[in-house]
Amino acid sequence: MKNKIHKSLNVILSLIMILSITFIIGMPMIVEAEEQVFVETFDNFPETSERYSSGSFVGVNDITWNYEGARGDLDAYEIDGRGIMFRRPGDGAKIYANIEGGISSFSIDTKKAFTGSGRREIELLINDKSKATFLLDNSNDGVQTFEINNINISGNFKLEIRHIGTKDGSQIVIDNITWTSYTGHSDNKVHNVTATPKEGRVSKGTEIILETRTEGATIYYTLDSSDPDTNSTVYTGPIVINQTTTIKAIAVKEDMEDSDISEFTYTVFESTPINEIRKLGDDIEVMAEGIITADFGDTIYIQDDTGGIAIYKRGFNKGSLKLGDKVEVRGRTRTYYGLKEIVLDSDNDIKFLENSEVPEAKVLKSKEITNDVQGQLVKIENIFVESVDRHRIFTLRDDSEGATFAREFESRLIEVGNSYASITGIVVYEYDQVRLLTRFPEDIVEDKTIVKPVQANPSGGKVVAGSKVELSTKTEGAIIYYTTDGSEPTIESNKYTSPIIINEPIILKAIAVKEGLKNSIVATFEYEIADIEQGVKISDIQGAGHRSPLENERVIDVTGIVTGIFVDTWNDGFFIQEINPDDDQIKSKGIFINRKANGINTSVNVGDMVIVSGVVKEDKFENVYDNTLTVTQIHADEISVLSSNNSLPNPVLIGRNGRQVPDKIHDGNWEIFAPETKALDFYESLEGMLVEVEEPLIVGVREDYGEIIVLPDEGECCADRLSNNNGILLLPGHHNPQRVLISDKILPITKDKKFDDPNFRVKVGDKFDGTVVGIMSYDFGNYKLYNTERLPNIIDGGLRRDTTKIAPHDEKLSMAVYNVENFSAKSTDRLDGLVRDIIENMKSPDIIGLVEIQDNDGEGGKAGSDATETLSMIIEGIKKNGGPEYGFVNINPENNKDGGAPNANIRPAFIYRKDRVSIVEAEPGDATTPVGLEGEGKNTTLTLNPGRIDPNNLGFEDSRKPIIAEFKFGDEKIFVINNHFASKRGDTPLFGAIQPPANGSEENRHKQARIVNDFVKDIMARNPDANIVVMGDLNDFQFSETLRVLKGEEMINAIDLLPIEEQHTYVHEGNSQVLDHILVSKNLEGKIEVDIININAEFIEAHGRISDHDPVMIQIDFSNEGAETPIGNELKIEKPKMESFNYGNIAEIKIKVKNGTTKSQDIILIAGVYEKDTNRLIGQLKTISKTVSAKTIETIATNIKVPKVGNYVVKYFIWDNLENMKPLTDNEIVPVQ
Repeated sequence: MKNKIHKSLNVILSLIMILSITFIIGMPMIVEAEEQVFVETFDNFPETSERYSSGSFVGVNDITWNYEGARGDLDAYEIDGRGIMFRRPGDGAKIYANIEGGISSFSIDTKKAFTGSGRREIELLINDKSKATFLLDNSNDGVQTFEINNINISGNFKLEIRHIGTKDGSQIVIDNITWTSYTGHSDNKVHNVTATPKEGRVSKGTEIILETRTEGATIYYTLDSSDPDTNSTVYTGPIVINQTTTIKAIAVKEDMEDSDISEFTYTVFESTPINEIRKLGDDIEVMAEGIITADFGDTIYIQDDTGGIAIYKRGFNKGSLKLGDKVEVRGRTRTYYGLKEIVLDSDNDIKFLENSEVPEAKVLKSKEITNDVQGQLVKIENIFVESVDRHRIFTLRDDSEGATFAREFESRLIEVGNSYASITGIVVYEYDQVRLLTRFPEDIVEDKTIVKPVQANPSGGKVVAGSKVELSTKTEGAIIYYTTDGSEPTIESNKYTSPIIINEPIILKAIAVKEGLKNSIVATFEYEIADIEQGVKISDIQGAGHRSPLENERVIDVTGIVTGIFVDTWNDGFFIQEINPDDDQIKSKGIFINRKANGINTSVNVGDMVIVSGVVKEDKFENVYDNTLTVTQIHADEISVLSSNNSLPNPVLIGRNGRQVPDKIHDGNWEIFAPETKALDFYESLEGMLVEVEEPLIVGVREDYGEIIVLPDEGECCADRLSNNNGILLLPGHHNPQRVLISDKILPITKDKKFDDPNFRVKVGDKFDGTVVGIMSYDFGNYKLYNTERLPNIIDGGLRRDTTKIAPHDEKLSMAVYNVENFSAKSTDRLDGLVRDIIENMKSPDIIGLVEIQDNDGEGGKAGSDATETLSMIIEGIKKNGGPEYGFVNINPENNKDGGAPNANIRPAFIYRKDRVSIVEAEPGDATTPVGLEGEGKNTTLTLNPGRIDPNNLGFEDSRKPIIAEFKFGDEKIFVINNHFASKRGDTPLFGAIQPPANGSEENRHKQARIVNDFVKDIMARNPDANIVVMGDLNDFQFSETLRVLKGEEMINAIDLLPIEEQHTYVHEGNSQVLDHILVSKNLEGKIEVDIININAEFIEAHGRISDHDPVMIQIDFSNEGAETPIGNELKIEKPKMESFNYGNIAEIKIKVKNGTTKSQDIILIAGVYEKDTNRLIGQLKTISKTVSAKTIETIATNIKVPKVGNYVVKYFIWDNLENMKPLTDNEIVPVQ
């Protein structure tokens, strides 16, 4: 909880007054009263979930705040814990309170919420008068503070903050309303007179109460505009206003200075007939009298002899008012999407006048229900309910040959096909439609004397020749008679006994008859024969390309089978697929039908055959990302269901037994559409179609997005790129487009960013025990399979959270880097997991470089950038759970200058074991002072410890600055640099509209790498034998230019010492990759062991995941115990003795290099699987290289996966390097059996 601030600011400048105030005999001493600063922190704001609502709450200063159009769920946009979010001015969006003690200054914290581009502007009003407005900068995602000084209003006041921006896309979060009290006069002066109610327009007979805060003072007033004095009228009781009146008042008390003259002008507000109010424009102050005819919560309706109108107030507290009460309302006019309203400012703006009765409903024909009677209580008689849409908006018909629409407020009594004696309600305007809105069940009176009408399935429209029409009625025992020539049916017409076959256009009319009841009304159904072969084919709309050749053209009678229904925040529609497709694999046979664009309400089901007309568009399923592709769709204006329960098209099989995904995403040539060689085109050729993936191997999970990424055929396509945990590795030139992203857009499996089923504990390396079927689509920069069937059960792949294989050792220094994903003192839900990771999985390393440490209140904004509480919470948690005592090393950044989430101030930091490591004593650095070096040789040391490397360099603008610390381990001194390089934001998607993708973020990381490498060079120039470790989340791969620059000639990357299949610390969209690295100076080469501890990236929270990154560990051997010394002066290579490898297993090849020479020697080990008979390479070669220093011994190892079946051998080669390709030994061939 935030601190509740009641800061008393003593503005009596005591010392100055003692020294400088001159006492003048006979003059009273003027002393300013003590002022106070108050802050409303919203700690007491009620939980409102995601619903915008109205209400009130008692704030932290015991002040009652009223709010409208606000919610407490701030999503990811909180400023400082709890606050409130306004959506738009149309919701009434405001907060206000009546406060004592005056106001001299004001401030409020604001923040842009969501990504809408609407104008975000707030207004401050004091006593209903505007004082200032504040326009938020939409390009600024951080906290923006609105301040105003010299308001200087004493006494009681009303403080109000309103959202006055544009209607849509303008959400604003506010927090920390701060004001300073104001007295504004000497202690010897009587307080000014105040009036209740406030001046302005009032109704006739309003009583005005005058008051002063000075006890015992007498109030004098005038009503003739003259200035009052002690000869004026003494105030003894309320002043009644019956005409325009100006009250002037003064307060007087013996031995005190008189108050200022206060002036209040009141205008008598006359009631205006409702029909005249309806003619007025918006935002005009009005008063009306009427009888309450309906109560719909925040909206009621009143009616007088001239008309009816809606009365609206967000969070309307109507007290004891009820239907039939005559009331007086005061408010301002508003037209809300066509509905005329009087909007009230407060609950006091409605006043009870007298008890009355609800006027009798006006009886009208359905065709008379128009905006001319909007707001009135009306009744329609002898009604037949013809249809209903998916929003339960009913179409009603009577004998006037007209139709109207109706909606129920509380009941669910109206049914399609029923007849009603009457339906009563208020005429409203909603969603561009005049409707009758019923109030309660009694408004709906069913006609039970008439047989319920005939219903038909299908109910008309286009059908396929040979379709069957079934007739029915809800009246049990009724007999149906029908005609097919358009004539009126009688009991002499055809008697319905079996479905009617439609082979030509007909008009079918039917009645239902039962003895003792009136015959049903005549039901009419018109049928046309659809020629499904003549309409435009889906494949011709899709065309051979990423955009339709018919874009922006209207297409008619497009026929297909509904394969899936897709409704979310942005979309409402369904997918269809061609009925009789050709064998062309270039053009897709599926397409999305957009119902939302034209407000089409036609309901469909999977398996329906539909015929659609509309305009072809290339649109996105979301409006979030740039440089993404579009989805070809039809913005439908006509949809007819031809038949139901049809078989679905067979899905296209992806993988070994079907179509195989090319290994290249795209070549940048958009002129040639080549699904057989470009993965981007391959998936586009399937857009909107049912596809199937056999033997899916899970290679990634995004639980919060409801996405699971798989490879077909258990990853057979990419066997040479599978990791040790059966993920798929991101390697140079291989972005693995074979990955299929399964998304739960059609069949959701998540709620609140968690899997619905707590037993659905999916992870990398697991498999589905059946095929996955769904529709290929595209959103958020990726092609995705929207599964249309329940996902199969999970087969456990056996992966478990890792424990480091590095064993603690007294004379070996263990170090780790761990990105803890936006961890602050508020992250208490993840603390136990982090402590467990450090103690159990990482075995309490000596030094840990933590990345993404946030300040004490995370994204709050009131803690500044200090992270003492965050780091203390971690080290105290470790100790509390039986771990060693750690200290921490940290430099607080400048507020909001290091990137990351606004106000969170992420930074790299260190914790270190106090029992094994110490930090070299020196003056600690700050956020902006660059660290330097002093001394030479072993005496080389930092000028600041810890320090920041070149923090003012533009390369680190709006990015995390490297922190360097100098530690001691026994007799050894180690320089450790922790980094968090610039993120990949700004790079275009792999499957985006720019090909090859533009990696615009790289340049900044290259700059940062050069800066850090230069500092390493500076250390080594002073001490070539310095122990240097560079670590961090570098946001780039081990084979990237960033790492090449950072390593330079001075360091090696410990990641490179691992077998390639173990090189992964992060999983992005199913690609296992390395973003977290530890580099060491070359003098430590041969002394380190490295391990990546896979505990997060491949798992979900149910497994214990607390971050999206895995930690990397090294251990430096400073003991020299058991160090092997080369014998002789030659280079010797010892190869393993291997008789054979087994099919389907991992082949491990390990060689020992003994360099007895006086020079370093480059060694590269190359291995691959080959067909025995043809000598053809299967998959990719595995290579691992190392520079073996003079007089040292190194082990070089690699692993390679052997296929399950075939006739293979494993070959490996040992060369000096890839440039010279000089063999250092004979090639080896190992059989596979």
